[in-house]
Amino acid sequence: MTLKNLAIATAAALTLAAVPMASADNTQPPLVDLTPLGCTVLGDAQLAAWAWEEGGAQTQFGGGAVYNVAFKINGNGAYDSLEVEVELVRYEPDLVAKMVYACPSMGSQAKERAEAGSCMAEIADVDAAVEEATNAKLLETDQLGDDDDLEITASTLVGVYVKAMNPGVVRGPGGRQNYQKIDVCEIEENGAEGNDE
Repeated sequence: MTLKNLAIATAAALTLAAVPMASADNTQPPLVDLTPLGCTVLGDAQLAAWAWEEGGAQTQFGGGAVYNVAFKINGNGAYDSLEVEVELVRYEPDLVAKMVYACPSMGSQAKERAEAGSCMAEIADVDAAVEEATNAKLLETDQLGDDDDLEITASTLVGVYVKAMNPGVVRGPGGRQNYQKIDVCEIEENGAEGNDE
């Protein structure tokens, strides 16, 4: 190896050593610390809420409600270990089979960048949303065919996991928004769980 090549190799090694390694799951620290305000069931709907202080960088929220689902395909067998997620998205008219959120105290969407505020999320029809999410996951993993009959036999809420995001801020490998999520159903102040499922 020539002196020039050795110098280049050494410089490259030092540069790599100076770059911190990403965690195995590539999760970034939270963009904003969220305070869980709890979850409750109201009729066919699942509700969840959260608040924050010392924000300003967030422009939207992401995550979803995770359910443990038992189901049958064509009346055969039951699988009780499948987890599915009903995606959390900002409210728009006519959104179905999603968990939609709004921040009423914030006014317009741009106000999600506020330093302090709160948001509320809702799945209007939990059964329909869980069935659609289960159907999509089973199709994606080739466990369900187009002509198969899916029957959900039970579903249990695992948690509603929310993260603050700002797609304009590049974080993590490839600029992904892998911010840490928090279960907004878990109320830590009194040790009680907010999941009334």
